[in-house]
Amino acid sequence: MTDIRLVQRRTLVVLLFSQVIGTIVLGVLGPVLPLLAEEMTGSQTLAGLSQALITSGAMVFTIVLAALAVRHGRRAGIATGSLVSGAGVLLIVPGYHLDVFPLVLVGCLLAGGGIAAGLQARFAATDLAERPGRALGVLQWASLAGGVAGPLLIPLADRIIPGLPPMTGMFVVTAALFFLGALIVALGLRPDPLSLVAAPERVPLRTAVRTVLTIPAARHGLVAMVTVHAVMVALMNMAGIHLHHHGATLQVIGVVVSFHVAAMFLPGPLVGLLADRLGPERLLAAGLLLQVAAAAVLQSGDGPVVIGTGLVLLGAGWSAGFIAGSIVLTTAIPVPRRPMAQGASDFLMQLTAAAGALAAGTVVSLLGYAGLARVAGVIVLAVLAGPYVVRLLRRRGGGAGAEEPEGSLTQR
Repeated sequence: MTDIRLVQRRTLVVLLFSQVIGTIVLGVLGPVLPLLAEEMTGSQTLAGLSQALITSGAMVFTIVLAALAVRHGRRAGIATGSLVSGAGVLLIVPGYHLDVFPLVLVGCLLAGGGIAAGLQARFAATDLAERPGRALGVLQWASLAGGVAGPLLIPLADRIIPGLPPMTGMFVVTAALFFLGALIVALGLRPDPLSLVAAPERVPLRTAVRTVLTIPAARHGLVAMVTVHAVMVALMNMAGIHLHHHGATLQVIGVVVSFHVAAMFLPGPLVGLLADRLGPERLLAAGLLLQVAAAAVLQSGDGPVVIGTGLVLLGAGWSAGFIAGSIVLTTAIPVPRRPMAQGASDFLMQLTAAAGALAAGTVVSLLGYAGLARVAGVIVLAVLAGPYVVRLLRRRGGGAGAEEPEGSLTQR
């Protein structure tokens, strides 16, 4: 008889190693690829395209890896995402040295598979978990380790393999790390956690989305998770530019961003513990409240202390909302439908974040950064208050419809 607790501990250890490796690699690629693209094209717009394609690749691969998980287990989905990312990174090398920019863009698209693999890993951590909050919180700490170590390795990566042309060693090393992460998952994730729960169903994307949207608790979890993520991306992306326009140095901006990243990932285990003890619905509401507070602070001033304080609140709200939203969404969906529904939710989350990032620039140009913060605060407040409004309207309507939907954010 399989010891589920032992398998879960082994699963967490394997996922921790793969998450650290994956976030280290993405921490290296994130700052370097736009610079490389701008050097090749001389265009800031095309430089931004490299990052946009990584996000697009992540959106596409969330569905592809979910389908693989349904057929062959989490091991196949996560390992494939890492392998595809490694291949994409290797494609960037000839694209750069042969000055074939489209090849670099293809590599960026494939590199998005690493993000999708990391997103699926958090759901793999909950497949067998008795305390899903704790499992997700531990994985968030792994993300912090990789996010901090990745940028620090940029100056060293080209020196690890001597004798290669400039920029080559960095991409060879990062590709090798992706392949190592895939190997760790392929060998270590045995038995596959998904194989020990009910047999998953393979359904089309449209059906998976409908599954999430028709279950009240899952819908609340998705809407809240998408909101905290999109708002964080929009406000964070424009914060550095806003600080720069108000005279902050790059060093100051770097410190502010570091505090924000720490607030996103450092509270992970505590947030997970609170989600398990108090219930994820309450923590989801707390995450939304923190982001409302962040929006209020960010519109109140332009200095690094004010913006830094707002970004810390924004990161803490994201941590609570992301972990709790993932738990609410997962536990509300029938087990056979979970893998595809989880992939669909990640697809929608990435799509909304990309749209929010694009819209943020337009909003700032029209209303300023304070205006962006006000718009974000109103959106988050609407998501937070939505269940209360629905309950009030149903009560006024009377009868059975007055009951609060199961899994509401206001559930106590």
